Amino acid sequence: LGHMSIENEMMQPAPIFCISSVDELDMFVTGDHNGTIKCWSTITGGLIEVFILHSAPVNDMLYLKTDRHLLISCSEDR
Repeated sequence: LGHMSIENEMMQPAPIFCISSVDELDMFVTGDHNGTIKCWSTITGGLIEVFILHSAPVNDMLYLKTDRHLLISCSEDR
């Protein structure tokens, strides 16, 4: 598990299960059926980063602005 660069993305599109806005960073994140979280630019609409963090669909996400940027996600994986 981890992240992969957008240049190496070879994954098939999957249904999006959740979306979360991160206004202060001008982006939004999506969680999909494959357990993947993707960060998108709200300015260009382009894909910024891909994270493969779960082995089952991502059910929900929450962005927390603390001293660091923190995105919490949950999934059906065990």
